[in-house]
Amino acid sequence: MDFLNIYILSRNDLSIKHHAQCFNYEIRIDYLTNEKSRFSFPSGITADEDDFLVAKLSGSDFKIGTSDGFRPLYFGVIESIEGTQINTCDLYNLVNFDIVATKKTGNNFGGHLQNLLNFYLGRPDKLISNLYITVQSSAVQPFSYMPENPPISINFVEYLINGFKNIHVKWCVDRISY
Repeated sequence: MDFLNIYILSRNDLSIKHHAQCFNYEIRIDYLTNEKSRFSFPSGITADEDDFLVAKLSGSDFKIGTSDGFRPLYFGVIESIEGTQINTCDLYNLVNFDIVATKKTGNNFGGHLQNLLNFYLGRPDKLISNLYITVQSSAVQPFSYMPENPPISINFVEYLINGFKNIHVKWCVDRISY
């Protein structure tokens, strides 16, 4: 198994808090169940819960901290730290909050999702605006969201999972830049 270059980024400003190589890891990505990934290190890591863990395979063209940015193999949110093991949630933990939803129809759910992510995560007044998030879809799909008594409050993760199940779109961190 190849080792991973791991970078811990501060949730507050995306500054690099720690860099290490990881030889013992298990990356689990499931858009519906949000399974946890595990990274074990031979010694302690400087990290806090809710910081970001970024992984890139060893030997790949990897430049962190450059204006061009980089595309990670894995991007997760640290959920817990147990000794020298870090457990992370997938990217979806970033949108685990309620949004106001109303009736909405359109011709492209992927475009709609990209607009929502840009609005909630990519605005210039958000520190997370250095993350470039891309929506991936196999085809342009029309959509219709019709709550009974709009507007309603809905968890953004639940809204996204409904889109994953019904329209087969997903999203990922395309690159991180400084």
